[in-house]
Amino acid sequence: FTIRDNTNMARGRWSVTGTYHGRGKTKLPEGSPQPGKPVSFRVIIAYKFEHDSERISQLVISWAALDLMRQLGLVAADLGRPKKRVANSYNVPKLSPKRMQELCVEFSKIFELDSVEDRKTMAAKHLDNDSTTTDSNMGGKYSGTDGFVSYSEKLKRVFPEFKLSKHNFVPIKSTSVAGTDDNNALKIQMGCLVSGVYKGALVKEPQPFKFSGEVFFVFDSESEKITEIVMNWNAASLMNQLGVILS
Repeated sequence: FTIRDNTNMARGRWSVTGTYHGRGKTKLPEGSPQPGKPVSFRVIIAYKFEHDSERISQLVISWAALDLMRQLGLVAADLGRPKKRVANSYNVPKLSPKRMQELCVEFSKIFELDSVEDRKTMAAKHLDNDSTTTDSNMGGKYSGTDGFVSYSEKLKRVFPEFKLSKHNFVPIKSTSVAGTDDNNALKIQMGCLVSGVYKGALVKEPQPFKFSGEVFFVFDSESEKITEIVMNWNAASLMNQLGVILS
């Protein structure tokens, strides 16, 4: 769980296993999965509690729909596959929230770059050499600048246009396993609107899309470089727009 201080909010992750039966799609593309296929993916649930109460007033459920699409053969099989798992590092000193926001917005423009070399340059400028990047929807984890560039290349195959805009920020107060404040870890959540074009197996022609997303960052204040990124896309909205599930 992640606890958001002074906001009455908490966030947790679970693994879900089950069987896909093809509901919500009347005309599947050629080569699409048949009903009865076992699947396993992650679910992230955000809880909002009533003030001074244990009663939940709001639930926001985000499930790893892109990972489900990969398991069903609707996106490239290697998209989101981790090459190497690296232990998390949270030894992050203080950094100005305003400066962190500026760095987050600047780095988010990397998804708009078409040139691999330009993405490598941007990644080298903003990412620590030992940084980790995690896609919560896909279950993939990537190491360093090369890992992030490899991840961005896989996204480009399916999303030739992918832009993050309308940024909003929430500071995250980290807690240790024992529940005490971890002052060495400074995180920030960036909410955003994700828009672009999808050209994968689900459509005959490239199709525009828009959905919400969240990106969590951890910074090193001395170098002003990002040591960890965790991305969470509203893939269910994307699948709805592409006709894979019904609204």
